[in-house]
Amino acid sequence: MGSVIVDKNWKQLTQITERNVILLKGRIVFEGSSDALRAQPGLLEQYLGV
Repeated sequence: MGSVIVDKNWKQLTQITERNVILLKGRIVFEGSSDALRAQPGLLEQYLGV
């Protein structure tokens, strides 16, 4: 099952997701596991402003 969730609360979301995609103006800038996303704090700051 797939869902689209638009939220900046990435800490809670990555606890329940297996695969994450960050889009910027319709372009995929990140696609990967929750662990991979949490391991890239620079990416989180750059695209999610956290």
